Amino acid sequence: MKLSRLSAFGLLLVLVAGAFAGCAQDVGDIDRTQPNALKKSDFEGEWYIRHTITDVPPTLSGPFVGISSSMEKIRWEVQQDVLIAYRAYERIPGHDQDAGEIEDGQTQYADGVEEGRDSDVYKEQPIAMYPIVSHFDIQRQYNPSTGEQTNVIVENMSDRPWHERQYMRVNWATNFIDTSFPAMLGSFSNAGFYVEENEDTVESYYTEHAQLDDDEDHELSYFDFLTKYQFGENQVEIRSSFQRLPEYERDYQPAFYDDEMMTKFGYFRTERLTYDRGYGYTDSGIIYLANRHDMWKNDYKRDQNGEYLRTEEGRRIPTPMAEREPKPIVYYLSPNYPERMRPGAEAVAGDWDRAFSRAAAAAKGMSLEDFTAQYGEMFVLCEPVVEEADSDLCDPRPEAARYDKKGNYVPFEVRRGDLRLSTIDWVHQPQAAGPLGYGPSYADPETGEIISGTAYVYGAGVDRYAQRGLDIVRFVNGDLDLDDLHEGNYVREYVMSQIDRGIDPRASHAGLVDRGLADLPVEQVHERLLDERVRNIFADVHEHGMDHMKVDPTYTQRRIQKMKDAGLDQWLIDDEYVRAVAGDDVSPADLSDADIQDILAKQNPVELHKIHEDKVSKIDHAAKHNIYLEEFVDPAVIGTALRYEGRTDYENILDEIRNEIYRGVMAHEVGHTIGLRHNFQGSYDSVNFFDEYWEMRKENFQLPTTLSDMYEVSATTALQANGDIGTKMYSSIMDYHSRFNGDWNGIGKYDEAAILFAYTFGTYDDLPSSHAGSIPVEEGFVEVFNNLPSSVYLPQYDQNVDPSGLFHSYDDRYASSQHPLEDFHYTTVLELLGGPDNLTDRSLVRYSELRQQQEAGDSSRPVEVQYMFCSDEWVGATISCDRWDLGADPFEVTRSAIQNYKAYYPFTHFRRDRLTFNSLSGAASAARSFNKMPQVYQRWFFNQYYGSDPILSNYFLFGAYSGFNLLAEVLSMPAYGGYEFDEAADEYIQIDRDPNCQEGGDVDMCVRPGNGRTLYSRYDYGSGYYYYSRTTESGHYWDTIFAMQAMTQSRATALGVDVQGDMGTYLLPYYLVFEGNLTEYFNGLIRGDTTGFAPLYSKADGLRFRPAALLGLQGGGALDPLTGEVLNSTGATSAESPVQVRTAWAQRIYSLLYGVAFFNSSYSQHFVDQARIFKLGNGEQLEAPAGSGFEVITFTDPHTGITYGAIAEEGAADEDLSLAGKLIREGQGHLADMDAGDDNAEYRLNNLIEEMNRVIGAVEVLGQERF
Repeated sequence: MKLSRLSAFGLLLVLVAGAFAGCAQDVGDIDRTQPNALKKSDFEGEWYIRHTITDVPPTLSGPFVGISSSMEKIRWEVQQDVLIAYRAYERIPGHDQDAGEIEDGQTQYADGVEEGRDSDVYKEQPIAMYPIVSHFDIQRQYNPSTGEQTNVIVENMSDRPWHERQYMRVNWATNFIDTSFPAMLGSFSNAGFYVEENEDTVESYYTEHAQLDDDEDHELSYFDFLTKYQFGENQVEIRSSFQRLPEYERDYQPAFYDDEMMTKFGYFRTERLTYDRGYGYTDSGIIYLANRHDMWKNDYKRDQNGEYLRTEEGRRIPTPMAEREPKPIVYYLSPNYPERMRPGAEAVAGDWDRAFSRAAAAAKGMSLEDFTAQYGEMFVLCEPVVEEADSDLCDPRPEAARYDKKGNYVPFEVRRGDLRLSTIDWVHQPQAAGPLGYGPSYADPETGEIISGTAYVYGAGVDRYAQRGLDIVRFVNGDLDLDDLHEGNYVREYVMSQIDRGIDPRASHAGLVDRGLADLPVEQVHERLLDERVRNIFADVHEHGMDHMKVDPTYTQRRIQKMKDAGLDQWLIDDEYVRAVAGDDVSPADLSDADIQDILAKQNPVELHKIHEDKVSKIDHAAKHNIYLEEFVDPAVIGTALRYEGRTDYENILDEIRNEIYRGVMAHEVGHTIGLRHNFQGSYDSVNFFDEYWEMRKENFQLPTTLSDMYEVSATTALQANGDIGTKMYSSIMDYHSRFNGDWNGIGKYDEAAILFAYTFGTYDDLPSSHAGSIPVEEGFVEVFNNLPSSVYLPQYDQNVDPSGLFHSYDDRYASSQHPLEDFHYTTVLELLGGPDNLTDRSLVRYSELRQQQEAGDSSRPVEVQYMFCSDEWVGATISCDRWDLGADPFEVTRSAIQNYKAYYPFTHFRRDRLTFNSLSGAASAARSFNKMPQVYQRWFFNQYYGSDPILSNYFLFGAYSGFNLLAEVLSMPAYGGYEFDEAADEYIQIDRDPNCQEGGDVDMCVRPGNGRTLYSRYDYGSGYYYYSRTTESGHYWDTIFAMQAMTQSRATALGVDVQGDMGTYLLPYYLVFEGNLTEYFNGLIRGDTTGFAPLYSKADGLRFRPAALLGLQGGGALDPLTGEVLNSTGATSAESPVQVRTAWAQRIYSLLYGVAFFNSSYSQHFVDQARIFKLGNGEQLEAPAGSGFEVITFTDPHTGITYGAIAEEGAADEDLSLAGKLIREGQGHLADMDAGDDNAEYRLNNLIEEMNRVIGAVEVLGQERF
């Protein structure tokens, strides 16, 4: 067949067209869209939002990794210029009339719940606002003339109005509303930039999509991005994390947790006020919800279509607790988690798994063994990179987001700051402001359900403390002589002498037997051992109460302000003070008036207590935000180190110490992230100490009936010391332990009981759809004691007691001070419980059932195990509630504090290469022990009025006197160095300051470091030009000042001592009981004469410190309250002579000002009166009435003609005179010496007159006002 030319040409066109068509198909689509296009419809619904600091340079002080904003629940609104995140609920229900009713703490909505951007959907205040860069559609480019589409895909920003366009692009680097970070009391504004999606790193913009129903579309379920903020040359990274809620009503049943519940176990709560138009804000309207993880898969019933079953009134019907399916609580290890720290993390997980498994088993009515066999673990650790084998439990992504387009599983990588995840996070990079641990949790703001808990431990802090612990091990072993500890062996001997390595109490009580006091009944101890004056004070208190001792809370500050107003504070500025406070800014040799005023403004010497208060305030703030500062563990490292004494495999020891420190901190932080608050009564709650503790205590446990029994019970036996009994002395990991090895046993009984209680709140009955009214939520399980004795004879009361009846009286306690262990000694409580063997005989009951029995007055009901709980609000309000304490009674707490002060001296008062160490560092650490002493004394006083158990009262007595003696010993501490005996003065006089001195030549005796301490701070004089900025040893000067502050601490604020006014401020100075001791010590310091209380030395017995306050024994001698040792003589023996105690001028002035200002009480103004010196002839003169037994003694200044006088007892010896009398008598002596031709007498007289004028000035300014 022949083709025409036209046909051939047509065929050619067809072929050419086909060829071009083939070429066009090969080209494909050209996508000109840019990254980070956001589909507006993805921003519908409710979202969680949180911002977390994920990286901080090690040089930047302030923020640290892990600090986050609060987690909020939001709804998005797309506007033309901004994307706004509005709070999606009513923060104060009832305020906004557009919001619906309240149920389960959630804001209800009538319309628009599913409408994302619908204007009818409830939105409260905006909490984030990001600029929108552009609105656009993604479509194919087209010919505007023909409408024909091309193969080019573009962003179209012109065809439709902005609000109709499908996509937008947001500048996430800018948030027009500052992001607040409560833990650091600050906020961040705008970032420099954010890491965009096309940057191929794990830190880039990240999204996850979930399959929507059965179609091919996917909705955005999660996204986060990293922003970088510039701080000068430093850059901080913050991850902003957003999770879409799959449904508005989460499948979680809230736990209403009011203050009655809080008294039992401390939980963080979601607390919201409500508003009533008729009544405004009301107590009954406050919503209290415990913050808990959800450990059930099906809190509420659903039908076969997955819809909630509801009552006829529309309330969801809970699944009965017994029918619920457990859902393990999942925690992830952080990225790059170190393998060497895995044992610690696994131990922590094992501890908490036991607690949660026990709770879930109880709720389902199963035994723990059966539950574990059927359901496995309830607290699970997941790897930082989740593989497919673990994806069912560990992969948080929607199913559709787990696989790539080829169907291959994509491992999930944990990203720090992902708000969906709970993590155990090791922060390896050093943080300038980094703590040791930090444990925030983030709960749904309406229901209290914890969505995420992040437990951080900061590796650099752990490594520092582990290394410090290793150094101490080596020091104790004699393998390390720290240069700045002077002669290592001497200091080592001192430290080891302060460690309680086992005491046989019977060895020191022979003197009690000799005096017939070994069998002194406990109820007679106060009567027999206290002097008549003190007994009379207590008798008056018993008769008239303590109201007359109440004082204005501004009492102390008023007196301090008087000192400042009169310029008395300037008397206290000396070289030591200038170097410590002014630092490098001022030279002590060239002080101007302006310099002095700057120093006074920076740190006034009469307000040094603020140093400790500021430190406590810092700790309080950190503690309330679950930040575990390094200061929290400093007093505990030596306890850890001593466990390794004798070993030399230091690499292994370092790793072991590191893991144990990590385990303790991480267990504590995880506790916070599961809802638990601090419990500072954990170290006092002896009934709930570990079982091993009571197994060891059986060796010397008894209900003490005599004085000798009390010391025997309180002693630590060799068996107990070797068994490391101190590590078993706690009920809660949520305490701050005195010794860091004190929490190596993991979580305590309180921690398990707290989980058991709050996590088993729920509905136990199977409710029908016809149920009317609110849904019942029953309280969880508590422990009760089994088989208590029906009656117990208590010899201190000489009566039989019904234990159940007594313990039932504490069922309605409302404060931490209302507890059997607050009112009775633990030996009494254990006797009532049937002894140590009966402590473990416990069973579980639902508290809701027990409370019904309580309300019905059923006296046969079980006795609940009353756990002690006290948190940050009440620290220090009772002896039992404090940080870093150890002991089950006031005496044990005091002994532990004394031991800490003495044993830690080499580690607190020497530089040890610490950059921030300064002159005040040692005393700042010592203040922790010092401030415990007046607390014990003042609570002893309260106990005399409100207490009833003489055993507890006696231990308060021993603690009060022992604590006072420590403070007095600080004032009588000599300096280390060489001493020569002065026969004329009968005193050892210091002649050199050599810590390594040797006896011989002029040196008759050496005082070693520890028993002696340098008065002034020492500096690294060989380090070069700025040596004065490198303090090598903190001077004892500062310890004495802080000790004097503790001795003059007069105000006592106590919890639970007055039913009508639970918190009261009372005037209870040491001076009330220890008037004579304090007068002797402070008068001696004022005059620079310490021979009356200085330590004594003899060749045979060495150096001996004299306890200031002893308990007098009939027939002579006295009892040392700390040791129970009988001292035949309280003064110097014929072979002993006092050792010179050097004093600084400022110490003498402090003694004068503090004594005159604060040594007063409702019973005595003697200190001020005995300090009154007057000038004759100017109207100040006092008269001694004829026949009174007193006289006026005087001397006249030969230069001015002024006559100074004082009242003195007729014929009194010099040593028996008052302060004023001694100063006058001293002036008379100087005049006599001048007449005898003593060339130095005039100089001494002038100094004395200057000193007397200071006393006169202090009395005039401070001695007129009582209180």
